[in-house]
Amino acid sequence: MLKAASRSLSNTNRAALLAAKPENAWLKELGIHPDTDGVFDGKWHAGKGEQFTPLSPFTGEPIANVRSATPEQYDSAVQAAVAAQKEWRNVSMPARGDVVNEIGRELVANLDLLSKLESLEVGKTYVESKGEILEYIHICEFATSMSRQAHGAKIPSERANHQLEEIWNPLGVCAVITAFNFPIAVYGWNAAIGRDH
Repeated sequence: MLKAASRSLSNTNRAALLAAKPENAWLKELGIHPDTDGVFDGKWHAGKGEQFTPLSPFTGEPIANVRSATPEQYDSAVQAAVAAQKEWRNVSMPARGDVVNEIGRELVANLDLLSKLESLEVGKTYVESKGEILEYIHICEFATSMSRQAHGAKIPSERANHQLEEIWNPLGVCAVITAFNFPIAVYGWNAAIGRDH
């Protein structure tokens, strides 16, 4: 039912979208426009698939139009992630931790905007939304600290003159399925640790 409502709203007047209203100009600072690109493969692209329009749970108003990926665009995005993973796994663990730390710093710099966005999109209070973003920031700090103290074990082998060595590698390409009411924290718990380890 929500999908049907969302689809019918996608053909409404662009002026009705929250992202088009002057009082919501802050959404542009997060890259959200009346027609927002919905495909990322290293760069943002407009999807060529079905258009959907998320609704604000507070007012029922449409936020912005987003066009989803076609199966071909999805495959291209996954292949770009696989190619990036081949380079990322060769980056040292402390350097990967530094990148996760930078993600945490960007979250801090955009805490207010991200809290307002989650409140608008998910229907949480601003304070609850801010708490969820803070959880992601804290897990970035934790993952950064782990990147400097994860040590691999040296394990005796059954074979003469051999030993086994444990080496931490980043998780690799994966997807995170998260609850609608905790989209950032659950994603952050997985993404920060997965990028690092």
